Amino acid sequence: MLNEQEIQTIGFITVSEEEAGAFGGYLLVNFAGRPLEFHCTTPVRPNRAQKILYGPSLMPYIYGELIGRALVAKSKLAPSWIATDQPSVLTVREGLDCPVICLTESSSVAKLTADDFTISEPVALGPFQVVTSVRYREDLAAMQTRWEHHPAQFDLWEPFERIRKAIQEAQRARAARAA
Repeated sequence: MLNEQEIQTIGFITVSEEEAGAFGGYLLVNFAGRPLEFHCTTPVRPNRAQKILYGPSLMPYIYGELIGRALVAKSKLAPSWIATDQPSVLTVREGLDCPVICLTESSSVAKLTADDFTISEPVALGPFQVVTSVRYREDLAAMQTRWEHHPAQFDLWEPFERIRKAIQEAQRARAARAA
């Protein structure tokens, strides 16, 4: 049985590729979509040797393991579940006790495979299409149970835009301090 705090705390992680590198943002919201916490990273830019050595596992490593895990570790709140709009962020799931899903634009999402990481076939979560890591297929069933507690008008795509705008604002603030 989920307690009230677990039902109400939802994490959203996205990564934005900018000229300076990849910036990650993590927004935790309550049941009504109001922000509870926000964290963002400094830019992460792989060097040429990392690109060569990591090969196809580079993006899941950077997005999920470096950026995603750093963001979740900063948080004071534990989410009931985490959503992302970047399939490579799904690797953040390792070591977490909550489901992690990725929203997709359509039911025909391209397979992402890197080393031992593959995403599942898309499934419906209310009006949304979601995938997860095949290593954590049980997250889809857990999400069906958790989703029953959320209002029908809850838009899973909207928080990602807030995160991107907050990252841009944080970059502007850093640039202003540096000037």
